[in-house]
Amino acid sequence: MLLLDREAALAAIPTLLPDNMNDRRTAFAAIRDVLSASAAISGEVASRLNRIAELFGLDEREAVEKASNVAPFDPKAKAS
Repeated sequence: MLLLDREAALAAIPTLLPDNMNDRRTAFAAIRDVLSASAAISGEVASRLNRIAELFGLDEREAVEKASNVAPFDPKAKAS
C-alpha cells in the first residue's frame, strides 16, 4: 500500500490504532525502541518518527522526550 498510495496508507494508521492513548504510547515506545536499538535516532529517521508520532496522536515532545533505555548494539561486545 505504501508503494501505491503512501499518503492514503499513512492517513489510515490512526483508524487502525486503539482509542486508548496509553496503548498508543506503549506501541509508539516499542517502535522507538526498535529504531534506537542499533543507533541514535536522528536525521531522516527522526523526521519520519515524528510523523508517526503525529499519526499516533502524540506531540513531538512525547516522541523524543523518552529516550530509549536500550543500549546500542556493539558487535565487539562479548557475552559474559
